[in-house]
This record gives sequence, C-alpha cells and structure tokens, in this order.
Amino acid sequence: MLQVRMKQRKRAWKAVLLVLFFGGLGCFYFGLWIGLAGTLAWFGALSLLNWIVSAWSLSVSVFGFGFLLTNALFILPAVRLCQRHNRGIPAGQQDSSKEVMPPLRKSLKVAIALFVVDAFFLNQGIFSAVFLAVLLLGVLPVALYSALRKRWPEFRLRMATIGIYAVACLAVFAANYLNNAMAQRRAIQLGQACRQFQAKYKRYPRFLGELQPEFISSVPLAKYAFMDSDFFYLASSTDPRVWFVELPPFGRRFYHVKTGSWGYMD
Repeated sequence: MLQVRMKQRKRAWKAVLLVLFFGGLGCFYFGLWIGLAGTLAWFGALSLLNWIVSAWSLSVSVFGFGFLLTNALFILPAVRLCQRHNRGIPAGQQDSSKEVMPPLRKSLKVAIALFVVDAFFLNQGIFSAVFLAVLLLGVLPVALYSALRKRWPEFRLRMATIGIYAVACLAVFAANYLNNAMAQRRAIQLGQACRQFQAKYKRYPRFLGELQPEFISSVPLAKYAFMDSDFFYLASSTDPRVWFVELPPFGRRFYHVKTGSWGYMD
C-alpha cells in the first residue's frame, strides 16, 4: 500500500486560514487527535455563545460576529502549534524517523470525524456543503489534470479521497434530513396528544409533561443530536405551539396545535 512521509514543517498561513474559516475543524491540519480536541473546544465555545445569545435575546447578527470572533481565538493556538511542530527543523526537511498512516486511511478518519461533528454536534450540514464545494471546484480539477498528465497513481489516490469525503458529506445531509423528518412526525404526534388533552379537560396542557402517561408514555426527543435535541412548548389558550430547532442555532420549526399547520422563525 502506498506510504507517504509527513513533511515536518507546517505552514502557518494555511493553519490560520483553516481555523479562521472552519474554527476548531481546522485543527485537523495538525492531526486527528489535535483536530478532535480543537473541534470539541470549538463546539463548547459555540454552545456557550448560543446560550448567551438566547438568554439575552440578542439578534442573529450578534451570533454571526461572535462566531467569527470564536474562530479568531483559534489563530494564536494554530500559530503556536506550527512553531512547536517546526521547532529545530530546517525548511524542506522531511521526517525520516516515522511514517504517517496511508493517505486513504487518514482521509477515512477525517471523514468520520466530519460526519460525527456536522451531523450530531452542529446538526447543520453547512460545513459539509462547503467541504463538498471545495472538493468539486478545487480538488476534482487537480485530479483530472493528473489524469491528463497520465499520472495514474496520483489520479486514483485523489479520486478515492474525493469519494471518501463526498460520501461523508452526503451522509451528513441524509442524517440531518432524517433527523428533521423524525422531529416533524413526533411534533405532529405531540400536537394530536395536546388536542386529545383539550377535548377531555377543556384546556390545552401547560407543559408537555402533562400529557404523560395518559396520552403519551413520555415526551420524546425531537432529534438525535448533541445540541437542541428537545421539543419546546409554547402554552396558549388560543394558539399553543410545539417547536424544535431545525437548523441550529436559530432555525425554529413551529407546529400549531390548534390548526395543525406549520410555521418557521429564524
């Protein structure tokens, strides 16, 4: 199997651009475990930012500014990691003492990490969309150029890498779609239980817990995700609503219990 050697020197400008655009995900530039640690730290910072914005009822633009500021906080650690990695290493020298994992195995691990983070931590698919666009517009033309130059081993390796990442991105889209579809079905079931409650007690429930165990066995999760996975309920005598976060952090999908219609609010 094809083995490649790791270039000992890391480019600081590449690291800065990666973390500026992708936050903690850019830390995968330094390896799998550093990337996972950076991603968890980034997710924690975004969760705290989301809580602050929600608690203080701030605008979406504040979250956008906070998102960029959070990414910028990773610039200094990225530069420090480059300096630590390149310490005492002449430019252009390669590491002769150890070899890295085969490229496809490394790509597979990064793809799995991307799937877990974007499908179940962030539950957005935005990074997968950007990643897929980079593959199609950037990496694919390079692979086709390798084929034109008849560098077949390089062409096959690049196409296999594109395939691995493309499958991961599509899996993220599929997981997010299935999660949201499940949440919609469960919201309708909760709405039906609320109407049954109203028919029996002549009022709508004050909170979803009042429905159990007579009308439902328990209040289900809206979706399987690490952030915004629960249902929320807006009690009202005229327009009670069951809602969940369809596209974190602000894309909220409402089910109007009385009319059985849907609404959406950013």
